[in-house]
Parts: sequence; C-alpha cells; structure tokens
Amino acid sequence: MEARARPTPVNTPRYGSVVLEYTGRGDLAVVGPATRTTYRFSQPGARVSVDGRDSGPLGTRRDLRRL
Repeated sequence: MEARARPTPVNTPRYGSVVLEYTGRGDLAVVGPATRTTYRFSQPGARVSVDGRDSGPLGTRRDLRRL
C-alpha cells in the first residue's frame, strides 16, 4: 500500500514577513492593523521586517516602500 500525501487545505493562511523601508523624515511608529504590532522606523532609510498580514495596509503609505 502506497502512502498518500495529505492535500493542503486551500484556505490555510500562510503568512511570511515583508521588509518595508521608511522614506519619510524623522522617525515613525505605526501599528499593524491585523496584528496590532507596533513597528518602529528610527530614521529615514530604516528597514523593518513586518508581518505579512500587516504589510498590505502599511505598504499603501507614501512613506513606506516594500522591498
């Protein structure tokens, strides 16, 4: 008898992380809408790894760029 691999359910969420770069002035602290995590960008050019669930909404900000 051959072993069968179990199929992965289609609706299984898979969240990774996304790196965002701050392009504004000064420093910035934002709260991720999905996880409620506070992400801190200490200076222009700072790069922070953001939970994938937060990356969509945060990535729409003009002062954050997805890498």
